[in-house]
Amino acid sequence: MNMTSSQDFETDVVVVGAGAAGMTAALVAASEGLQVLLLEKSPVVGGCTTYSAGVCWVPGNHLAEAAGVQDPPENVRRYMEACIGEHLDRERVERYLALAPPAFQYLEAHSEVRFALRAMCDYYPELPGGSQHGRPLESLAFDGQRLGPALAHLRMPPPEFLVWGGMMVTGGDATQLMAWKQSWKGFTHAVKLSTQYLWDRLRRYPRGTRLVLGSALAARLYRSVLDRQVPVWREAEVRSLLQDGGPEGRVVGVQVSHQNQLRTVRARKAVVLATGGFPHNAEMRQRYFSAGAEVNSATPASSTGDGIAMALSAGGAMGRAPATPAFWSPVSHLTRADGSTYHYPHLIMDRSKPGLIAVNAHGVRFVNEALNYHGFAQAMLAQASTTGTTAAYLVATQAHLDQYCFGVSHPNRRLQASLVRQGYLLKADTLGELAQQMGVPADALAQTVLEFNTHAQGGADPDFGKGDSAYNRMLGDPEHRPNPCLAPLAQGPFYAIRLHPGDIGTCHGLDTDLHGRVLSHAGSAIPGLYACGNDMNSVMSGMYPGAGITLGPAIAFGYATAMHLARGDALQARVTNSNCVQACG
Repeated sequence: MNMTSSQDFETDVVVVGAGAAGMTAALVAASEGLQVLLLEKSPVVGGCTTYSAGVCWVPGNHLAEAAGVQDPPENVRRYMEACIGEHLDRERVERYLALAPPAFQYLEAHSEVRFALRAMCDYYPELPGGSQHGRPLESLAFDGQRLGPALAHLRMPPPEFLVWGGMMVTGGDATQLMAWKQSWKGFTHAVKLSTQYLWDRLRRYPRGTRLVLGSALAARLYRSVLDRQVPVWREAEVRSLLQDGGPEGRVVGVQVSHQNQLRTVRARKAVVLATGGFPHNAEMRQRYFSAGAEVNSATPASSTGDGIAMALSAGGAMGRAPATPAFWSPVSHLTRADGSTYHYPHLIMDRSKPGLIAVNAHGVRFVNEALNYHGFAQAMLAQASTTGTTAAYLVATQAHLDQYCFGVSHPNRRLQASLVRQGYLLKADTLGELAQQMGVPADALAQTVLEFNTHAQGGADPDFGKGDSAYNRMLGDPEHRPNPCLAPLAQGPFYAIRLHPGDIGTCHGLDTDLHGRVLSHAGSAIPGLYACGNDMNSVMSGMYPGAGITLGPAIAFGYATAMHLARGDALQARVTNSNCVQACG
C-alpha cells in the first residue's frame, strides 16, 4: 500500500499504547494541563487490560484505610522481601509502595475510574507480612452505554470468557450461572443477566453493555480520556522515535502510520511508551527467555515489543534480568471455528477445585494444583529437566465436569461432547484408556490416582499440600468438606486437558529511573523518553506476590511519568515526605 507523507502534528506529550498504563499516563497528563496525543496500533483500545480481571495490588490504599484495615508498611516490605528474595530491587519497590496509594486516589478524584476493595488474600499469605485482605482493588462495573459509539472501540475479551459471545460475567456471576438449575438465587441471577444482554443486542449494541473486570477498568479510563478531550488515534502504528541529533539524543517525537499517511508528530515534552511488552515477538522471546520461549501467550496479538524495540534503537537499555522474564500461566490450546488457536489461560476457575489433579509426562503429580498460575507454570518448566517436556495434563472425572469449569468447558454435557470431538478434551471410561490417549504410562497414572484418592478422601494432600494455603481454599469449593480443594477421582468417565507453559505478559523491560525515564547503557536518562506498563522492567522482578501486580504498577508508573512531565520533581518531594511521615509516625 502506498503511503503519503503529511504535515507535522505537534503536542506536549505523545503516549504510545492505550492499555491501562498508557491511558493513565494520557489522562493524568491532560488533567495536569498538558496537551496529549494517544496512539494505539490496533483498531481497539484497552490492550491486555480488557483480558484481565481488572484487579490492582495496592498496599496501603485509601479504601482499605477507610475500612479500618491495618496493614503497616513494614509488613508489606517484609512480604515483598520474602516473595522476591535475592531479585528484590528495593529502591523500585519502595517507589511503588509510595506511588500507588496517591495514584489511585488521584484517579478517583479526577476521572470516572472507581474501585472497590477485593476480598482476596495475597498469593503467598503464609509468608512473613502476607495479607488476608485489603491490598487488592478491583474496578467497579461500568455501563458501556456511557461510551456511546466509542463502545465499539473497546477491545472485547476473548469469546471463551464471554457468555453467548458478548455477555461479560465475573467469577461470582459464573458460579451462580452454573448453579441456575440448583438454586433460586442462581436462576434469578441468570434471568437478570440474560434479559439485560438480550435487550442490549435488540438495541443493536455490538456487545453487552454491562462491563465488568478489566473491561470496566479500561472503559472507565477510556471514558475519562475522552472527557479530557485527548485525541485518540487508533490503527496508528508508530514506526520510529525522532531524536534531535544532539549529544544526549533527546526524543522529540514519533513517525506514525495513520490513515494511510506517514505522519510526523512532534512532542514538546516527551514520548511515553506503553505498548504492552513483547509476548508476541518470537525473536525477542528467544533472546530474553531461557525457557518457555514458545509463543503461548494469552495476551492480545498486537503486543509485539514495539516500544521496547524503538527505545533500544534510541539508545535505551533493558533492565536487570528478572527472576523470570514472563508472568506465567498454564494454557491449553483451543482450535477455534476459524482455524486459529487460542491459548486459554487456566487462572482461577478450575485447578483449585476438588476432584482434579495435574500430572506430567511420566503420569505423576508434580505440583500443588491450586498454586497460583505463575507458580504452577514455573513448576511445569522446572519438571521438564526430568521428563524432557514442559507439557502436563489436568485430569478429572465426569463428576468434576458436571459441577465446575475445566478449561473452556463448563457444566454442559453437549459442550463437553463437542470439545471431545474437537480433541480439546480427552475422554475415556478407564484411566488406562485415558493414559493411552495422553501418552503417559498407564500404571503410573493409575498409581498416582490411587495414592491421591487415599488421602483426598480424608481431606489431606501430604505430597503437595493442596488446600493448605488460604489462597488455595479461597478458590476451592466452600461447600465441599473437609477440604474445599480435594476430592477423590473415584469413578469414570475420566477427562484430561493438555497444558503448556504460557504467559499473560512479559516482565523483562526497559531500564527506567524512578520517574519512568528510559535509561541508557551508561545509566543516564534519555531526555524526552519515558516507559511504563510492561514496557518498563517489572517492579516485581519476575515474581508474583498477589492479584493485580501487573495493573497496579502499570497505573502507578503511568501516573508517575505524567506527573513528572507536568510537575517535575515536585511529586518526588511529596512522596519522600509522605514516606518520612509513615516511617516516623
